[in-house]
Amino acid sequence: MSSGLFNSKPLHISQADSFEISIEKFLHGLGFVENKEWSFIGSFGKKEFSGDVDIAILHDDLEFWIQTFEKWGYEFKVCKGFNQISFGYPFE
Repeated sequence: MSSGLFNSKPLHISQADSFEISIEKFLHGLGFVENKEWSFIGSFGKKEFSGDVDIAILHDDLEFWIQTFEKWGYEFKVCKGFNQISFGYPFE
């Protein structure tokens, strides 16, 4: 549970492509476009296992994310001092 989220689990590199497609659809549904407003950062897809997946999103409204994740029942943690949010994305 490297992200500190209760339901977090490692992602194997063999799942990277399908995870990327899934998260792209999720973010696209919120109005974000790949390579312009969000991107993967860190070691996602480069190591055999990723303890978490870091995604940078260009968005100034932290409250938007809080309301979105509360609405969908996602597990999340907020660090307002850094204007940052971590969330558990449901992926199987």
